Amino acid sequence: MTQKESEVTEQHVVEYLRAHPDFLLRHPYLMLELKLHHRQQGLPDLSLHQQRLLRQEVDTLKQQIRDMIEHATANELIFKQLTQCQLAIMRCTELNAINDTLAQRFDAYSDIQCKLISIDDSVSELVTAKLTSSNCYLGRISQQFAAQLFSDFEVGSVALYRISASEQGNYILAFASRSAEHFSPQHDNMLIAAFIQTLTLKLEALA
Repeated sequence: MTQKESEVTEQHVVEYLRAHPDFLLRHPYLMLELKLHHRQQGLPDLSLHQQRLLRQEVDTLKQQIRDMIEHATANELIFKQLTQCQLAIMRCTELNAINDTLAQRFDAYSDIQCKLISIDDSVSELVTAKLTSSNCYLGRISQQFAAQLFSDFEVGSVALYRISASEQGNYILAFASRSAEHFSPQHDNMLIAAFIQTLTLKLEALA
């Protein structure tokens, strides 16, 4: 093998074929030398094989779109509920009333729960693991941590926000979804930022 041949990689071949999609049509004899046999399906028709791959890609894209729509719908629900919560929370005169408001707003929805949790020894390990380097965490958590936050709810993923309210104490604003994919690190916190500010001001006012 010459040095020039050794420098040709599979990627070079792929790039060349992409740039010349009619290559096999212009060199049909090459088909006789290629190993196209599939162990389960035998010798394939290349056009059928291409159609099969395209269908798989289309099915994958459709599923991604369905997931995006599902998550967008759930996020829209959260945004609407939090907008209404802001007004209700401003009328609260004690801490328990705030948690009651959060519970009531999401009580009608079986897939999402929300609560305000005071940071104490019972959740200190969770705070150390998930909220030390950042004041928020989105993603999956262990069953142990899930039980500490939502003992009566099947948790797939969570969104946790640490709130420091001066003398009133420190809290976790916790959302839980049954879907393991709903809350993920890729999601931004733009929709929740205004609500957290309102909640923090109210907690400080109750001190």
